[in-house]
Amino acid sequence: MHLLLPVVLQLTANVFTPAQFHGTDTERIQKALDAAVANRGTCQIPWTGKPYVVEDTLVVRPVKGDTQARLRIVGDPQWNLIDYQGQDGKDVFRFFGLKGSRVENVGVRVHADRVTAFALDGDAATQSSSQNRFVQCHVVFWKGTSDGVGYWMGRGGNDHSGSVFDQCIVSGEIEGALQDVGHLRRVATAGHRGFVFTGPNNLAPTLRDCSVMNCVVGYQFARFRGYPQGGSGAFVEASGTSAVNLVFLVDGGFPITIVGGRDELGGALLVHGDPKSPGRGDAVVAVRNRMIADFKPREGAASGLTEAGELVGLRSAASFLFEGVTFPRSELGEELSAASWILACNDPSKRPEVRIEASSLGVPVQAIRPVSGTWTVDGQRRG
Repeated sequence: MHLLLPVVLQLTANVFTPAQFHGTDTERIQKALDAAVANRGTCQIPWTGKPYVVEDTLVVRPVKGDTQARLRIVGDPQWNLIDYQGQDGKDVFRFFGLKGSRVENVGVRVHADRVTAFALDGDAATQSSSQNRFVQCHVVFWKGTSDGVGYWMGRGGNDHSGSVFDQCIVSGEIEGALQDVGHLRRVATAGHRGFVFTGPNNLAPTLRDCSVMNCVVGYQFARFRGYPQGGSGAFVEASGTSAVNLVFLVDGGFPITIVGGRDELGGALLVHGDPKSPGRGDAVVAVRNRMIADFKPREGAASGLTEAGELVGLRSAASFLFEGVTFPRSELGEELSAASWILACNDPSKRPEVRIEASSLGVPVQAIRPVSGTWTVDGQRRG
């Protein structure tokens, strides 16, 4: 009994809550975060019956003289635990040099434009922000807001590798029902994005059981706001979307694997490369065992990220595998056509290798018209 006592006291001493500090909600949470970083402990943000009103960015940064921050942030399974009411164009949580850390059950509701809820950043004073895990965190962009980002990993030039997201959610509050005609146009106008990965050294992120709703882009592994593409070696498992104009936006010469999951009432499933400029033509993309239900590629093109009617666009992919993917459609979805599949590479010299299990494409095999490279459709070599 006496041998266990010091351990219990140490664990208790390393847990810091806003209630231990004075000031506004913003100041109290910031002080709890600072104490947790200084002691490599836990910042616990319990639900007290009402949201914490945050009016400025909560910053996690290493203590002076150190280059990395290690801590655990534990919230409460409450979707509006944090109510951000600060200025436009800021972050709610901004992490510098975050290493081997865990953020769980932190719900954020945003009431401003161009806000990133969770930003994994870096600068010259800090080292890599890598091997971190976000678990059951929830971001809601409230009605009337625009251009928000749920999770943005890799804004700084540091290493941002190995981030894991388990059961994390991003949703935009948009007027009207998901199935309404014209709903995707309203989503495009709001312009929110779910998960964004940028940076030259942003490697091997993993997303499991995550979901995005009412966003213009669900999962982005491409350049954004002046930052280069990131997310090489990404693995996305059993993660889905509802009413998203473009589910996957991919660029750059790196592999991405998408397994399982369900998307409904969206615009386009995947675009690789910028429609307006040639890609490098050296990426490897695999989509397996996914359900794409009631998509509206013509309406979804309101985002400007896809061409009218485009469901899948391969403009700079060297290898593309598409198998076990089904397209159930009711009266809510648009009828697919050959025009929904833009199977062309901007750099024909790359000769892309594409293998498609066409029986699940929703259009006749004969409608597939490859433009360049080598294509195998239902085991039959074409092109």
